[in-house]
Amino acid sequence: MDYIFIPTLGRANRQITYNNFPEKWRDKAHLIVQKHEYDLYKDIYGVHKVLALPEHIKTIAPTREYIVDRLGGTSIFAMFDDDINFYRTRMDGDPEGPGKTAMVESDYDEMFDTLSNWLVTDVTHCALDVAWNPPDRTNPYKINTRICGNVFYNGEKLPTDIEWTRIPIQEDMDVNLQLLKRGYDNRVSNIWRIDPGQTQTEGGCKQSGRTLEMHNETQLKLQELHKPYVKVVSKVAKSSGEWSGQEKLSLRVDWKGAYESSKVNSLEGFFGE
Repeated sequence: MDYIFIPTLGRANRQITYNNFPEKWRDKAHLIVQKHEYDLYKDIYGVHKVLALPEHIKTIAPTREYIVDRLGGTSIFAMFDDDINFYRTRMDGDPEGPGKTAMVESDYDEMFDTLSNWLVTDVTHCALDVAWNPPDRTNPYKINTRICGNVFYNGEKLPTDIEWTRIPIQEDMDVNLQLLKRGYDNRVSNIWRIDPGQTQTEGGCKQSGRTLEMHNETQLKLQELHKPYVKVVSKVAKSSGEWSGQEKLSLRVDWKGAYESSKVNSLEGFFGE
């Protein structure tokens, strides 16, 4: 793993992801901040740990685009949300114990080495599964599925014409689908998993202007961009947050179907149809 990038906003004193890393992995980590917060973060973490975005970048989609295009380059690198806790899952054949345990240094070493190897030998993008999914204790990973809160890329294999900023939020889902539909399969670890922070907490997307209206409009746009593999469904938000009791659109996504469509397109191109 060459670099670890953590985009962050409004959380200078609440760096959960960064603080969870052992010191050896913090050495590879960089906090990516907006220009107006650079001095604040620099004073806490040091000038060598903090990178400032250009003045005009104020939201997450162009932030990710900038990281990939200008910082990641052709390297092996990871992007993490700033509020992640890391867990190792007890797999079949492991000693009896809790279903998941907080990762220790040896877990981070094994995790980063394994995913880096995947990127060199097998895939272009991969990730750690989220802990809210029921654990799969049999298979070390799943393929062609959702990626959330974290992503690992091989910059050398990554296509240069991906559209990162055509929707204001959930650009990670849009990029994942773009890659799958073009035949870039993904791999998501069942062994090492993450617990992302709750949506709409202070800082992050909330501070950058995320609203329920923006969220719902984005769901409709994702459906438009990725038919028939994305379908919008309407629900009433049940959380205790600011959207509670309001109509919140969500998505049903056929990730594997999106990837399989790349094979159909390839065959059509081969036969000239």
